[in-house]
Amino acid sequence: MKSLLLTISLILSLGSTYSQNCHQLPKHYSSYEQAISLIKKSDFVVKEQVLTPESSFINNVGYYSCDGYLGFMIITMNGKSYLYANVPLSIWKGFKIAESKGKYYHAYINGRYKFSLTD
Repeated sequence: MKSLLLTISLILSLGSTYSQNCHQLPKHYSSYEQAISLIKKSDFVVKEQVLTPESSFINNVGYYSCDGYLGFMIITMNGKSYLYANVPLSIWKGFKIAESKGKYYHAYINGRYKFSLTD
């Protein structure tokens, strides 16, 4: 019984080392790849993914919000990921229901919500 409890405890502690609270994310990142990796591994109040097979260039999109109002968007286009910050939840909801993901992206996201490595 002790070995079973020890095994369960070890599994739980290992799982927690790969995930952190979104409020503990650093303010500075060495690269966009590092930022994306840490964001994807963190726990958020809102953490959603949408695959977009109907879009000709947007492959998938993830939204990550600590407070349920503003969050990160990670958009993969033609195999390359782009990171956006302080994206309102309303923009995310609009993207999910948009008839054309590309048109919505160009009208409401592109050129806005810029992510900075040193913010």
